[in-house]
Amino acid sequence: VWDTELIEHSIRQNYNASARGFQLSVLDLVRTANQEGFIYDWLRCADGRSIQCPSAWAEESLDDALRWAYSDENGQEINDGTILSHTYMNTRIGIVRHRLAAAGVRLAAVLESVLGSGKPEANSLPTLAFAQFWVADT
Repeated sequence: VWDTELIEHSIRQNYNASARGFQLSVLDLVRTANQEGFIYDWLRCADGRSIQCPSAWAEESLDDALRWAYSDENGQEINDGTILSHTYMNTRIGIVRHRLAAAGVRLAAVLESVLGSGKPEANSLPTLAFAQFWVADT
């Protein structure tokens, strides 16, 4: 559900069936994170070659899954075969967009680290340029 259905539902409901509109909304989250300074929280551990960073990212995702994915909007446990409501979908898509934005920033930092000059500079934010290029190219 979280890999495809939430995103597809949001694209249909909130972006007039435009995947590009959804992509731009994720890019807007990256821009906001950059402007407000919390992009550095996403980059605090940006070395994808170190097991500690991907492990920390997985922990963040697990925390979000435990808090948001496995119970419905009324706090009831979701079991296999449960039909998820529009309210569930609409109240969870923000978490998905946030996770996608953070993942994109971190992926860009890892690529910069591996393919670029080494460790990403704290002030250079190549990740924002990468994200803008990716959206412009699609």
